[in-house]
Amino acid sequence: MPVVYGSPDLLPSLSVVYVCACGLRMGEYGNHAGEPPPGWVRVSTDEYICAHCAEMAKGTAVGPGP
Repeated sequence: MPVVYGSPDLLPSLSVVYVCACGLRMGEYGNHAGEPPPGWVRVSTDEYICAHCAEMAKGTAVGPGP
């Protein structure tokens, strides 16, 4: 469950919890609910990865040979 939307009674506006595959959870609410946390990268329609995992993925990406 990569992104969880909700509107709990304590917060009168929309809240979103972004969950990375590594287990890191970050929440955004109100006007920022539609924006992933700083540094997070969208990998599919409803899936994001944290900045750390994005850096790790960038470092392990296979590119063209020499």
